[in-house]
Amino acid sequence: MARGFSRRASWRITSTVLQLPPVTNIPRLIQGLKGASARLANRDGLMPRAPLRWAEGYDLRSVGVRQLGTVLAYVENQAARHPELTVHQRP
Repeated sequence: MARGFSRRASWRITSTVLQLPPVTNIPRLIQGLKGASARLANRDGLMPRAPLRWAEGYDLRSVGVRQLGTVLAYVENQAARHPELTVHQRP
């Protein structure tokens, strides 16, 4: 089972930090994350102009324990660095 540490989304990029088991079917995990998030975003009207459609592919990085704090801070501060791209949840 995956354990989530942090997640931030923008109109162009989504960054997520997860702790995964040693053996994980990454393509299936990404497919599930993309599919579920698109269904929720489209159902809840978070995409005002057009339905959410994910691009093909993904980028996956491995992070060591020493880098975890830096990576979490980077992900958490994405909205401050790119406020014009931030996806805001509706009440």
